[in-house]
Amino acid sequence: FIKKGFFNPFGSVSLYDDNTYGKYLIGDFTREEIKKYLKKYKRYGSKKNLLASIKVLRHFAIDKAYLKDTGIDPTYRIPLKKPLVSKMLGSKYNEIIFKIHELETIRDQCLMLSKQYPFQAELLLLMMFTGRRLMELSKLKKEYVNEKERIIIIPKTISKIRRDEFITITDPVALVLEQLGEVYKRPGYEKYEFPPWLFPTLMSRPDSKDPSYINSDYTRLKTVKECWKTLRKNTGIFGSPKTFRKTFSSLAKDTLGSTGKAIKLTGHTKDQT
Repeated sequence: FIKKGFFNPFGSVSLYDDNTYGKYLIGDFTREEIKKYLKKYKRYGSKKNLLASIKVLRHFAIDKAYLKDTGIDPTYRIPLKKPLVSKMLGSKYNEIIFKIHELETIRDQCLMLSKQYPFQAELLLLMMFTGRRLMELSKLKKEYVNEKERIIIIPKTISKIRRDEFITITDPVALVLEQLGEVYKRPGYEKYEFPPWLFPTLMSRPDSKDPSYINSDYTRLKTVKECWKTLRKNTGIFGSPKTFRKTFSSLAKDTLGSTGKAIKLTGHTKDQT
């Protein structure tokens, strides 16, 4: 599932599992062999990561005295041709803004898909209702929710702009929090209250007796791809989760009359952005 599923959309194979190079010893990776291995991959990012991985493996082997340190690093300055124009998957969505009726459809779909994709559906809703970044919201902890003050704190440790911020608990945001509470009431889901994260992942062992594991990143939700893929298939709506931020920013600017007021909601640092 992991190799063929959404975690690995390009069907990449690890160095250890490679039919040819998986049999190599780390000392067999000469400069020419490394170049040949990298040629198997088309993407610049993949090549860069693989080269870095081989470098780390070599340093580990030398540190453990598995490999003699000759003072020559075969990975040093291996040229990687960087594309002039980025072909990132999200680039085709850069100019897209959701229409109001599309947002309403997405909201209804997320509420419906919560049974199939708990926590992912709620995280998508919070992205839509707040215009905040996925990585910021996915790192929110339950303790950051202050219902008395009607705010959710975004500490500078998880904020991209490195300053303390907060989300106002509006009615739509309150709906998300209410939805999360309903998830824990489902049979078998009460154990997901143990991790500190507002959005725990189902790909974990939340009933573990190890506190260091329970409180670690391993129990935190990091992707909404499954839910979003199903939502797009059901609705035919064109866009990505990142489109929520652009849509929210545009609506905030139009509603408040200036970008200066809007960036206080979105966490942007520049009006131009």
